Amino acid sequence: MQIQYKRLVRVCCLIFCLLIFTGLASAQFSSRILVDDNLGGKSQGGQYSSEQCLGQVVIGKIDGGNLTNYAGFMYFTFSEPVPEMIVDVEYVSGSPIQAGGGILYYSIWGENQGTVPLDYDIWIDKIYEPGPSADTTTLILREITNYQPGWQINRPDVWYPVPGGPGGWPGGNYDFRIYSGWHPEYDIWHTDAFSWVKDGPVDFDYDFDANLPTCSFPDPFDQIGLTEVEYAIPDDYEAMGAYPNPFNPVTTICFGLPVDGLVRLSIYNIKGQRVTDLVDGYRNAGYHEVTWDASNLASGMYFYRISAGEFNALHKMVLVK
Repeated sequence: MQIQYKRLVRVCCLIFCLLIFTGLASAQFSSRILVDDNLGGKSQGGQYSSEQCLGQVVIGKIDGGNLTNYAGFMYFTFSEPVPEMIVDVEYVSGSPIQAGGGILYYSIWGENQGTVPLDYDIWIDKIYEPGPSADTTTLILREITNYQPGWQINRPDVWYPVPGGPGGWPGGNYDFRIYSGWHPEYDIWHTDAFSWVKDGPVDFDYDFDANLPTCSFPDPFDQIGLTEVEYAIPDDYEAMGAYPNPFNPVTTICFGLPVDGLVRLSIYNIKGQRVTDLVDGYRNAGYHEVTWDASNLASGMYFYRISAGEFNALHKMVLVK
């Protein structure tokens, strides 16, 4: 009776194992192998496909990266499905960026396409000269909690100021990449990118962390529950400065309007003489940028003055040739 009972247990175990591994054979997820050495220690292997795991169903250990037979126990633990926080970024305009700096225009889209709320990080990296020696710097980062299924990020109107001129970002090839997942561990759920170019000499030793933009620019992650296209409108008037500054010979002046209205943006020299009017007319609420080319002017200090409604602001710029 005892022998028959043991045989029955063995048959049940065998059937159970066959059912498990039959299911694994058609699985598409990856597995992680964990081996117990019977001495209280455990060794963890790398990622294996379900087919690879099935091919290694033996009592074994990992020795120098290889699975070898020995008296121990093998356990399989399976990773959870990747959360479906889909992200997408697309290039709009601006490349190639001039050596003196400029504005990179892009759009982003994201959606929780899963069935449960998510906690996660979403961030954008600059990757300089993509390849084995690439330099990666995080430009924008936000932690998001309780992000509901179906919620979207939809920003077709965002831009990033690229530093130029003396001390500005070097020339070369760049990637602009968005991620969902966990930062700074770089536990990446989904990612997307586009490539762009900046004029000027390449510099692999450049310190990007110490030379990030100091002027304001739109936060693409400040509106995280959008279900339709909405354009960013500031809560108040903003004069966000000229970029780059100092410049040679082109700079971009950025400003924000909370309401529609008449705007005047003028350039003055150090003597207080008006050089030119860059804007003199009606503008819609939102963020705006205007490029000023000072090729025909001498080096020196200049000022721009912006007036809109009761708002007035004066900022200085330095032209270096």
